[in-house]
Amino acid sequence: MTVLAIDTSQGACSAALLEGDVVRAHAFEVLGRGHAERLVPMVQDVMAAAGRGFSDLDLIGVTVGPGTFTGVRIGLAAARGFALAQGLPVAGVTSTEVVAEAVALAPEGDDLPPRLAVIHDARRGEVYIQLFERDDPEAPPHPSGDPEVVGCEHVTEYLPAGALAVAGTGVGLVGAAIAAANPEAVILTGFEYPDARYVAR
Repeated sequence: MTVLAIDTSQGACSAALLEGDVVRAHAFEVLGRGHAERLVPMVQDVMAAAGRGFSDLDLIGVTVGPGTFTGVRIGLAAARGFALAQGLPVAGVTSTEVVAEAVALAPEGDDLPPRLAVIHDARRGEVYIQLFERDDPEAPPHPSGDPEVVGCEHVTEYLPAGALAVAGTGVGLVGAAIAAANPEAVILTGFEYPDARYVAR
């Protein structure tokens, strides 16, 4: 299956083209603003780098949140436009699932605790949190609840005690508080933003 995946849900913009498990082309940029202007040229660059046209695609993948309202809307509108033009199906995944997949597939993933909290900045002193469990090293992490909005001051009350990995754009906001409250927490860096490579997977 050939999948074009895009993400604009958080403070980054990315696109990727996968054929099976092979990433044929990928682009990723951290952007404060300008997702709408950058996304389509980025997709065009990825398609050209992969040597593929839209007629070669089987599926469009896109993040559906949680994230910024504008960012999620930009990604969904673009995915719908590409899909309608080519008669393709669209699959949506959450930005928290994407980060969980990235953590699980990282070289250090097998050495991390089986529980993971993905925490994204929701602004206004709040974060989105979703908890994941990984029972089988060969399987992707599965959510143990829905994403929830939690005030930054209440994050440590919401999270379980014991060994726990923490990732997402909210780590900079609440990572220090989590580490102080839970000495077994592993605060991850390099997994802040969703990446279209993992949307496609």
